[in-house]
Amino acid sequence: TGMELLKTGGQLTQVGVFSSPVSVDLIRLVYHSQRIVGSIAFDRETWERCIRLLGDGKVNTEKLISHQFSLEEWEKAFAVTRKQEGFRVLLKP
Repeated sequence: TGMELLKTGGQLTQVGVFSSPVSVDLIRLVYHSQRIVGSIAFDRETWERCIRLLGDGKVNTEKLISHQFSLEEWEKAFAVTRKQEGFRVLLKP
């Protein structure tokens, strides 16, 4: 999904690992001049860049959230996540 949302010339930084192998459309990667970078950790510069991008409105996080639940509905939210029914599940206080 991350690659499908990535703009031409964009970079996807994958932080963390998957529980099973994933496939990547290398043709899309080449034709759209995209980059994939893996990272198991992050540094202060990365956090500052992310905060700046969010503050400048360059990242629309609303499109990343597939489900929203209240804190009281945490069990339902965890079930959705466990079943992999959503992209990002948000718990709201």
